[in-house]
Amino acid sequence: MQKSGKVFAFLAIVVFFLIYAATRLPRLDSDIISTDSVYWHNRSENFLEGIQTKNYILTFQKYHPGVTLMWLMAGTAHFASLVKNTTYDQVFLDFEGIEYFTKLTLVSWQFILSIFLIYLLSKTLRNFWVSFFTVLLFNIEPFYVGNSRLIHHDAQISLYIMIAFCLVYLFFEKAREDKFDYASLMLSAFFLAIAALSKTLFMGAFLFAFSVINVLFLLEKKSKVAFKFGLMYLFSYFLFYYALFPALWVDFSGVLKQIFFESYDTSEGGGHLQILFGEVTRDPGPLFYILLLITKTSLVGLVGIFLFIFQTIFKKLQVVIKNGLKSTKQQVNFLNFLTIFYVAYFLLICYFNKKVDRYTITLYPFLALIAVYGWNIFYQSLRQKALLFASSLLLFIISFYTILLPMIKIFPHYLTYVNPVFGDASDSNKIIGQKLFGIGIFDLRDKIIKHFGDSTSVAINDIGPLQSIYPKGRVYNVLVEHPNSYKVLVLGPNKDLPKSVKTEKIIKFKQVDSVYINGLEFWRIYKKTI
Repeated sequence: MQKSGKVFAFLAIVVFFLIYAATRLPRLDSDIISTDSVYWHNRSENFLEGIQTKNYILTFQKYHPGVTLMWLMAGTAHFASLVKNTTYDQVFLDFEGIEYFTKLTLVSWQFILSIFLIYLLSKTLRNFWVSFFTVLLFNIEPFYVGNSRLIHHDAQISLYIMIAFCLVYLFFEKAREDKFDYASLMLSAFFLAIAALSKTLFMGAFLFAFSVINVLFLLEKKSKVAFKFGLMYLFSYFLFYYALFPALWVDFSGVLKQIFFESYDTSEGGGHLQILFGEVTRDPGPLFYILLLITKTSLVGLVGIFLFIFQTIFKKLQVVIKNGLKSTKQQVNFLNFLTIFYVAYFLLICYFNKKVDRYTITLYPFLALIAVYGWNIFYQSLRQKALLFASSLLLFIISFYTILLPMIKIFPHYLTYVNPVFGDASDSNKIIGQKLFGIGIFDLRDKIIKHFGDSTSVAINDIGPLQSIYPKGRVYNVLVEHPNSYKVLVLGPNKDLPKSVKTEKIIKFKQVDSVYINGLEFWRIYKKTI
């Protein structure tokens, strides 16, 4: 890269940092407390206790181990305890404090990973600007932004997988020339190990990389290189997986058996209730993820993906028409390599009964890459300045309309993002039912305090998030407690009055306020009148 190019690249990274900070830091302390985050507080405290007391079996909390997240949260809590000169259990008692500082740790970690990915993609693709705009695009997709602000796994995993694939493919390219970059190989194994330590399903990412790279070596008649690669990659992966998961140190076979059996049972036989076109189901089918990606992805991404697919098919047809089918054979390049994995991953999550919107987050770096390729190929095909200007203006308009404007409008509730072409959250709720997940829980708490004070009794469907930030009050499960037990009733989207309230002849509730998010009446607040 020339000196002027390096200057522009540096300025681009500065711009990326400013955009990243603007979309991650504001209201990070008061945007959302997900239902799962409450569990991860408890799990991380147990994890830290297991490390400090050497009772390592405590580091195993769930069939999706979440080890990476617990290391980050436990590490944050331990550091806070040293700074405050107190015990870690006292740190965990300050729920909002440890929640905020863990989020800061996570978004900082994800920023570092994003910069590293720009570097690796630029080496793999040999194009800095395609790499830069790819990472920028998925980092400003509002639905991705919302997930990256959670204490959860999916945004991290999306980065781990793409980074690992870049590293292993770079190793492959060098090894073809008998240059063995062991650092890249071991780093790839490390990132795939922590992806699997986050969610067991992503052991498949390692099996994919291990198998495909081995096959590519064998096709090039490099059996010795394949053997050396396979041995080193397998050893590095299991070394990191074992070393970072202390529960394995005391019960290796027992922990792994429980992880695999429970993961399969939950994914295949269990699942979350979803609402698709008004129908409640535990298996909404593959249409769920297709509709989700279409409605939750900006026009910049959707149009770019369309341009890429259209232009790729068009080119293939041109070659076939000109030279016949034999000419379509080509070597598996990096984009083909990624496509095989991500298509397989998409088909797999469509197959499993358990459908969760967050599972699509892993796809976003790949979708951003092909979208940027689509736009890039399109721009390269334009010859007239007028067309270039018109296309640039169009890109600016759809970026403003489907990314910037919605992010300002729905700030900071990015999990409720809907591509404006399809309306708002109220419209999308008719397609895929909106989940509660602690969205807008701080806004709800403020409304409750405004009307009823900070120590009233409240019944709600999503207990954990409100209970964690409303400590003076009593928070009940609306489906379990009788209306005698509480004074305030809160219902979320798609939640009807509980049977105990409907059948009660004396006790009545009157709606006094609502929390609206992205056009949807998200939380309805009722006061007991009798």
